[in-house]
Amino acid sequence: MTDCFSFRFKEKAEVKCSLVIFVHGVPGSNALKDLVKADVEENLSPEYLYIIGINIEELKNSLLSDALFIEEVGSWVSDIEKRLKFLNVSNNGSILELDSGAAYDYANQLKQAGVGDIFVRRKGLITSSESYHFAKPSGAHCDKFIRASNLFTSGLETTFLAIGILEFLTPNIKRVYVDTSSISFLISVALQLSNNFGSKLPTIESFGSYDNVGDFDFVEG
Repeated sequence: MTDCFSFRFKEKAEVKCSLVIFVHGVPGSNALKDLVKADVEENLSPEYLYIIGINIEELKNSLLSDALFIEEVGSWVSDIEKRLKFLNVSNNGSILELDSGAAYDYANQLKQAGVGDIFVRRKGLITSSESYHFAKPSGAHCDKFIRASNLFTSGLETTFLAIGILEFLTPNIKRVYVDTSSISFLISVALQLSNNFGSKLPTIESFGSYDNVGDFDFVEG
């Protein structure tokens, strides 16, 4: 299983797109180099190269001490000393610049770009053809359908998606209700990334949005 994936992201309208590589754990430098090389060959040199992940200080030290990594990536990303940046994801979902510890100014835009990339690439939106259509629970018809389960085929990408949930996982939560069981994996990953629950994680229950929600026995906390 791959332990990093990449997408393009524009901080400001007047600058080139930057390349973002999301990692989980400590991937090998060869995997990172392959991603950068493939992207630059298709999209040209980025404005910045961001490497983002959870607790990535070890990875940063490893890469910056790897002369071959700096040389090769520097041949694809000009002025690498200035353009290579590391971003750390905290347990509450904040994105911080690793060097300064300051909040990254374009965190929301970065997360939206990554989610959008996953949604399109994993075909989260299913469109019908002329021969069939979709029926809503209400009985109405439509030609498009969002299939959430398509977005969770990669554990690494699901970890990235879970970052957006962390800020809402307060310590007083005992249960999490989802409208379909396919979302449970996403919530489970988010709960494990959060440091608010220790070994006793909240339970996850699906109330089934295609059933009569009024008949579901929600437990008041």
